[in-house]
Amino acid sequence: MNVSERSLQLDAFRVEDWVPEGPAVLSIGNDGRLVIDSLEGGSTIWYKPQTFTGDINITWETMAVEPMGKNNLNFIFHAVNADDSDVLTNTTERTGHYPEYHRFPNYIVTFVGPAPDEGYTRLRRNPGFELVSDNTGIRAELGKRYEINIGCRSGRITVNINGKTVHDYVDPKPLTAGRLGIRTWQTKLEVYKLKVSM
Repeated sequence: MNVSERSLQLDAFRVEDWVPEGPAVLSIGNDGRLVIDSLEGGSTIWYKPQTFTGDINITWETMAVEPMGKNNLNFIFHAVNADDSDVLTNTTERTGHYPEYHRFPNYIVTFVGPAPDEGYTRLRRNPGFELVSDNTGIRAELGKRYEINIGCRSGRITVNINGKTVHDYVDPKPLTAGRLGIRTWQTKLEVYKLKVSM
């Protein structure tokens, strides 16, 4: 697939820049924030204007908002189809059902907190839904804003949530290029910022 090597910084969003899969309803809120209403089920939205290759650093700021849902904050990166083609070429084949994303190459960072005594963050590598890092000492809370930083450097993937390192994994055969996507389930999210640097 063709990839872009440009950096990205968004603090005002446009609905037309995103391709939804699943029941997500997208809108623009105060100050240009992106609102993703996926209370009806699981959804993934792909960033349409560009893809990224190689070492990248991703920072996104987000919050689960009322009404109460599963506080499900997930990010997908370096996603391509199994034949190395662009995932946007077959979005109509996917319904937003989570197992669909386990079948093709991508990394998924999951951060959830469905109840006060439940929560975790996980890093998985696909295809195969391989759990490569697990941290149960943290949960996503309703109404709390999070800055999530994902670094990918020479196969080493680090994830920080509000300045705390929650994952540090070295992939011996790292994925190297693809789409970025935001994923959620039975949650309404607000996204305030998305920054990608090479």
